[in-house]
Amino acid sequence: MAMEKFESVCEELSSALKREETAQQLLVEQGRQVDEMATRLDAFSYEGREKEHTLSEAIQVGRHLVKWKSFISRLY
Repeated sequence: MAMEKFESVCEELSSALKREETAQQLLVEQGRQVDEMATRLDAFSYEGREKEHTLSEAIQVGRHLVKWKSFISRLY
């Protein structure tokens, strides 16, 4: 009877260890996915800032063109 109990406990521990290993693998995979998503988010954020900067420059150029047009129209 004691040997059966020991074997039963060993089987339970083995199963628990397998579950723990599976959980660890899932956590590693989820961590990798989070890192990948963070990298993508950084890229999108950078692209957004770059587009915003380009738009700001375009607006400034447009304002300068309006001023030049006004200046030139006063000359004629």
